[in-house]
Amino acid sequence: MRAFKHRSHGHGELFTASGALVQALRKQNDTFEAKMQWRTITAIQRINFMKYLINAPRGEVVVVCNSTEGEQASFAFCLRYLLDDAGYESVKNPYVCFDTWLAIVTFSTNHAPVTLQPPDPQHIPRYMEAVRRGLEHIGIKTSVAKYLGTNQYGNALVLVVNERN
Repeated sequence: MRAFKHRSHGHGELFTASGALVQALRKQNDTFEAKMQWRTITAIQRINFMKYLINAPRGEVVVVCNSTEGEQASFAFCLRYLLDDAGYESVKNPYVCFDTWLAIVTFSTNHAPVTLQPPDPQHIPRYMEAVRRGLEHIGIKTSVAKYLGTNQYGNALVLVVNERN
């Protein structure tokens, strides 16, 4: 019988490298799966948003997005219901408005999940900063759009739900 010596010609390094590759691929897959999840508002986020804004000024907020279906529209309705529950109803536009031009222009200039646009530079609602901070408080990144020259929504603050980037 012949005895064989075990020779490890870098096999340990190979297994370590392949293990690291597997871990990197798993992490990449987890990130991809997280991105594919639809955005939503949890019960805890809803409670925290309302608590945060309990003494904040109120006003009209119009929610806008450029898609009538899918993830973006679903998240727009989640935000609409959140704002309604917190006292930021929109009498003129009680649902979600689908405004392709406004949504595309704000997304192309801001890239945040939610963009707030004041009615005009001369009329920035006192409650705009409260709404922005409330959304940031519950983990929703926001930006404030520069005035785009038109606002068909009167004196309401416009909250644009952008496409996921």
